[in-house]
Amino acid sequence: AAAGQRFDDRAERLDRALRGGLHERARALAGLRPLKPRQLLAFKRRQLARAAAGLAPERLAERIGRARENAGALAARLARVRRAVLRARAARVETAARLLEGYSYKGVLARGFAVVRDGRARPLVSAARVRPGTALSLEFRDGVRAAVAAGRPARRKAEPDDGGGQTPLL
Repeated sequence: AAAGQRFDDRAERLDRALRGGLHERARALAGLRPLKPRQLLAFKRRQLARAAAGLAPERLAERIGRARENAGALAARLARVRRAVLRARAARVETAARLLEGYSYKGVLARGFAVVRDGRARPLVSAARVRPGTALSLEFRDGVRAAVAAGRPARRKAEPDDGGGQTPLL
């Protein structure tokens, strides 16, 4: 019952609001009257004069000058930002280059070590896996040389079992 009463109340208020809005608009329209040709011509002349005043050469030159100043300021800001971005990116590249150099095996080669590769250019990390007669490639600090593995296959030594998992020092 309460909901029905609220609905009736809202419907009645909406009806009154619509009628009031229509009456207000009707009064506003009644106050308007069509312009006579001379009045319309005078109105259009005033509009044209206002538009022409905005096209004065002095005002246009002033606006162009302000636009040039703004463009110059923006160009300077852009140049500063571009330099800052380039400096930051150069620093990142330099850091990445240092990291790459630090991770490179070339530093190990410079200390007197060599990289041994098989015939397919895969690095070899165990002498036990190299068979006699296998073609090898040895990379040194200053170049690469070809080699052939000689000797007998390496035998694996049996480690002594002392129960503690440690080998004797002497």
